[in-house]
Amino acid sequence: AAAADLARCGYPVIVFEKEKMAGGLLRYGIGPHRLPRDILDAELGYIERLGVRFITGHAVDLDQDIDRLKKEFAAVILATGTWRDKKLGVPGETLAGVEGCIAFLTRLYRDEIISLNGKVAVIGDGNAAFDLARTLARLGADVTILSWFPEDLIPADAEEVRAATEEGI
Repeated sequence: AAAADLARCGYPVIVFEKEKMAGGLLRYGIGPHRLPRDILDAELGYIERLGVRFITGHAVDLDQDIDRLKKEFAAVILATGTWRDKKLGVPGETLAGVEGCIAFLTRLYRDEIISLNGKVAVIGDGNAAFDLARTLARLGADVTILSWFPEDLIPADAEEVRAATEEGI
């Protein structure tokens, strides 16, 4: 969004993307059933047509690169996204087989995970939890969502809750 806004104002913009494809968390953290990849690619194409150049597969190391970037560019904007999962602060969350939503989805959308069988519990009740649950079901898992709230008070979008229920979650 920052790149597109700057390009619309006439500034030349280069986006350094650590992943092999542009899109950040939109590509690596949101399922294609919620954000179809053809739509994401079309939006990124529009941003490229504004003049934004994407350099993919290039992680920026702030300790190593920031001084060079500040010399090379008139301005440097850090728009890194929030690639961190929230911890619950409960016993067992560091056990093998327990993984955060964003960490799991990132591995999935990097094609590091192909299938997942068996029972899986998703702890949470927001849209990200339901997105993850629906994605896990598509991989072949038997998914149960554990929420703090009764179903009628779950804070996720009602459509997400309904769709998950229809999918057997």
